[in-house]
Amino acid sequence: MLSIAEEAAASEPLKIDFGPGWDLGLDALVLAGEGARLTLDHLLAQGHHRLLVYLPESSTERPDPRVHTVRSQSELWLGLLSLTPAPRNVILRRVPGGGISSELHRALGNTIQELAFNRATAAEKGETWVRNCLRNMRHLAARPAIGVLKGAFAGRPCVIVSAGPSLSKNIEQLRELAGRALIIAGNRSVAPLRHAGIAPDLVVVADPIDLRYQLGNGQLDGAGALVLDLVVHPGMYELEARRHFTYTSVQEVHATTFGALGQPGLLRAGGSVATTSLALALELGCDPVLFVGQDLAITGDRYYVETALDGAARVSVRDGLGTFENLSNDLINAVRELHGGVAESRRPVQSFLQVPGWDGQPVYTSLQFDRYRRWLENRAAELGGAVRVINCTEGGAFIQNMEHMTLAQAAAGLAATPLDAGAVLDVALATFNGRKHGKLLEAQIVRMQKALNSAEAEVTRCETLASQLRTKPVAFKQLDKEEKKLRASLAQVPFVSAWSGMEIEAAQRCCANATSLEDTVSASRALYAIVRKSAQAARPLLAETLQHVRRSGA
Repeated sequence: MLSIAEEAAASEPLKIDFGPGWDLGLDALVLAGEGARLTLDHLLAQGHHRLLVYLPESSTERPDPRVHTVRSQSELWLGLLSLTPAPRNVILRRVPGGGISSELHRALGNTIQELAFNRATAAEKGETWVRNCLRNMRHLAARPAIGVLKGAFAGRPCVIVSAGPSLSKNIEQLRELAGRALIIAGNRSVAPLRHAGIAPDLVVVADPIDLRYQLGNGQLDGAGALVLDLVVHPGMYELEARRHFTYTSVQEVHATTFGALGQPGLLRAGGSVATTSLALALELGCDPVLFVGQDLAITGDRYYVETALDGAARVSVRDGLGTFENLSNDLINAVRELHGGVAESRRPVQSFLQVPGWDGQPVYTSLQFDRYRRWLENRAAELGGAVRVINCTEGGAFIQNMEHMTLAQAAAGLAATPLDAGAVLDVALATFNGRKHGKLLEAQIVRMQKALNSAEAEVTRCETLASQLRTKPVAFKQLDKEEKKLRASLAQVPFVSAWSGMEIEAAQRCCANATSLEDTVSASRALYAIVRKSAQAARPLLAETLQHVRRSGA
């Protein structure tokens, strides 16, 4: 039974405070629960169109065809990312009596916070990601997206190996699991595995810096496959490996590459190679998923296991600040190459905090590691036991919502059924038609070039009209039409917005907060200039990639 307050709310639209900076074209609203029809009628009549409705999985309510309806947190995440442009702000409102518990409401809020973290990361790394993507997309004609592996390891156990200090405790036991469980290694854990005589089945790289020093010089010998994000350093695509697969965790990149080519290649990742590896394991259908070396904290003054190529790094924590020493020259040089400066997570002095450890005792973790820890906790909670996720790190930070046991205990509970991972990967590779995708890729690059040219032409027209606002009242209406055309062109090349994400968001805030015509014109001009700069920088990269694709297909 509904309470009196709930009955009153169900009989009239929800009152939602959007705030003065709300933008119908940039921001999004999520209504959680059944009975949102009156609110949707009201919002749609007011011009709101970036709306999603979350219905509980048990709901029998028919979805409203006017809006996007989702029934799980994964669908909510993907639904929000599918909006073009990706949402700048998201409001979540629970429909009274709509079947959304307080616990589920908090979980939905966590999903939206995760999206916000991803967007912040995208804004910070946008230029690097886009530059790398436009260079790397030439390889899509020869390397399949991870979509060809969907469900390929259904019901098979998987071990995700990270390079935390605690890896030294149980790396020897991993030999017993080779050939029984799929072994997924992050780039930094390949050297420790090789030192122990273990070849991983999949090696995952998610970082945009040049990590060839970690994976070159024969480190990949014997590894089953190299799995690269499309935004990694182009040099990573030059590495030799037995097999290759690609993916991305950046929606703007996926929309204009894998999505346009009909290749599912988007992973819902949390910003690290370990969170990406979990997303990959779930895509492959693995169950259970075991973590080793996933400390997300320091042990004494150690940040990585000693056998990692950066294993000499040391951290001293005092008054909440951690100072890094003995960083390898290779890592320092790789970080220096990044566009847009050095993020906090790579600085020699970072903020640290204490969190509960694997054994219950407090441990120190960096803010970045803590974000990854909370992402893993939220993702494990979202799975709700549908897939067993077990933390076998035997040290480091405690990760809620995962089972915690030693690797020996977890391994004892696994079936002894042999696993020929290479054969499974070969079956997936056989479904890929490189020649067909080469033609599709060439056509997509041409479309992107035309969209860039169109966007730049629209910017020129918008700038002309903006200069006439003071003298020609009709220019306001004309400018509105031209800006809609500009948004339509940019929708075909969303990476332009990602290229200068932080600058664009700043210009958009200025537009939203403008209090005079002069302020509006100034902010609009700044926005146009950013779009033009990004388009002009992208054009030669696309031309170079197109030339390579045509030459390879000749």
